[in-house]
Amino acid sequence: MFRPIFRVNFLIRKNFTIRNSSLILSNRWIGTSSAIKWNKSNNEQQSKSYQHHATFATLFRDSPYCQLGLPEEKIVIGEIVQIVDDDIYIDFGFKFLAVCRRPKQNSVLYARGAKVKVRINDLELSDRFLGSTQDMTLLEADVTLLGLHSSPIKIATPSLKSGTT
Repeated sequence: MFRPIFRVNFLIRKNFTIRNSSLILSNRWIGTSSAIKWNKSNNEQQSKSYQHHATFATLFRDSPYCQLGLPEEKIVIGEIVQIVDDDIYIDFGFKFLAVCRRPKQNSVLYARGAKVKVRINDLELSDRFLGSTQDMTLLEADVTLLGLHSSPIKIATPSLKSGTT
């Protein structure tokens, strides 16, 4: 039996439509029956994938960043990612890292990988410097270090031994 071969861009007709024709390469030659089979299987696969994936708006609305609200004055937990002299760089999940001074008390516990509590003051430090007409950013966030949440370093506490005399 003779099966006519059509160029893919000519497959869209009155009785025969391919819904997602942009997915088909326009320089590909296929027969009518294979195009119909391909179209049905492709639509089934796409409908299954659309059922499992939510829209971007839904994902964004349900994300923790949107549920947080305005981030200023919120207390969050961040992780120390870098230590330079007495400065600690804290990643708390936003665009820029925060830079704080390492506290004098228990400074050994503030090591790389330690979790700390911080209060967010501003997510981006930017201002007009030296009479400039444009804002300039420091690529840092402004936070206040509140304390240690957990540390990978454990301090050995002296245990009280019951002495026998």
